[in-house]
Amino acid sequence: MPPPRQRWLRHVAALPPPRFPPLCPLRLQALAGRWGRRKKGGADGWCPADMRDWPSDVFVVLQRFFALVEQVGRWPAALRIGIVAMLPKGGSPDVDDRRPIVLLPILYRLWAAHRARDLQRWLRSCGVLATGAAASAEVLAADFAFTVQRARAMGLHVDGVAVDWSKCYDCVPLEAVAQVLLAARLPAAFRLPLLCMFAAPRRMVADGMAGDLRTPTHCIPAGCPTATLVLALFTWAWRQEMLAAAPAVTARDYVDDLTALRPRAADEDAAPALLAMEGVCEDFAGAFALRPNTRKSVAFSSCSHTRVAVEGAWLPSAADFVDLGADQCLTRRPSYVKRHQRFGEAGDGLDRLQLCPLPLSLRGLAAAQSPMARGMYAASVGPVPLGALAELRRKAFSAAWRNTYRCSHEAAFTLFLPWRADPRAQAVVRPWLYLLSAVHRGLTTLPELDWLWQVCRDRFVGPIAAAR
Repeated sequence: MPPPRQRWLRHVAALPPPRFPPLCPLRLQALAGRWGRRKKGGADGWCPADMRDWPSDVFVVLQRFFALVEQVGRWPAALRIGIVAMLPKGGSPDVDDRRPIVLLPILYRLWAAHRARDLQRWLRSCGVLATGAAASAEVLAADFAFTVQRARAMGLHVDGVAVDWSKCYDCVPLEAVAQVLLAARLPAAFRLPLLCMFAAPRRMVADGMAGDLRTPTHCIPAGCPTATLVLALFTWAWRQEMLAAAPAVTARDYVDDLTALRPRAADEDAAPALLAMEGVCEDFAGAFALRPNTRKSVAFSSCSHTRVAVEGAWLPSAADFVDLGADQCLTRRPSYVKRHQRFGEAGDGLDRLQLCPLPLSLRGLAAAQSPMARGMYAASVGPVPLGALAELRRKAFSAAWRNTYRCSHEAAFTLFLPWRADPRAQAVVRPWLYLLSAVHRGLTTLPELDWLWQVCRDRFVGPIAAAR
């Protein structure tokens, strides 16, 4: 075992050993019943639509089959074939601009979905995962912005790192996955069948063409129900090392997006602590063969002197960056790089919706769904530019009403269209809903919000500015 990797495995080994209950046929049937009929099957030929109609006796047989697989620790060769679907992610046909999704055999996915519940329950009991409903990416981005705004209002500076791993699932060596699962003392009945399928031969499919079967040496299959949970064990080790790198560090992981921040006094020399946090990320990348996305990974600081001091280190330094798809700014003026991009994508969707032959009620509902969800994402992180907001509102009206002749926008949005189809209404409601949830979750209190409302009058970033 490489010595650098042992540093991370010790944190996983410190977790209490898990205990998984036996497989249950009724639970297997319930899981298959929740799958949508349009869910794609794998190379084994079965489809979820077929499994939904199976009688309960079939799941009793499946339970015995899965129990045998767990006993011997491997899957039959006929079920060890994966299909890698290269889905377009952006606008270019380049290979790097595609998202690989591994379509594993449907029988394996049913077994993994059953065991994923047991694994998730254990991770929550250990504190690796938060209990209750997981916070969305939008809420986590707003929490970061609120923490920064509160620290800046108290006269503190904020330093930290934000790392987005490029092709994270594809780069992790299977050898490292086996070491992490063994260090966590997961039962062999779960660990060995999982690793057996992770190392199964796969065939790449793209644009109607299929490649030859290849045996992978790296990759946590993104189509496996346990993929995010297995990755959580890796990021748990990163969080523990990051908390020990510098005092008063807060670390957060969201799948493969890792962020750590540290509020500190204005007169403190923060460069050594920030370099130590960068060093943790660099060592983590070296131990598990990960590569940071150079466009999204930064070492951030609200102090210009600190940014200059760490310039040229492993990560580029910046005061503005994108975190979980939201623009984050540590200065007084907001950044709208990602916001304008989202507004453009939402406007294109509304333009296409205008051509659809639908009645007014359905066009209003359609405008309130995907285009508004994309355009108004992270509206609680910071204020929305008024000019772009007015343009998006005009396009939303045109998509729903299909013309602008002698019609009041206010009357249409008030009387005939759902409020979610109005970007102006969303820009008002979303920040206040977030602040209310922040109070309910214990992130802040009403007296503190009243104080921030008075202090942050001249600041144009953060949830308080968005609520104004």
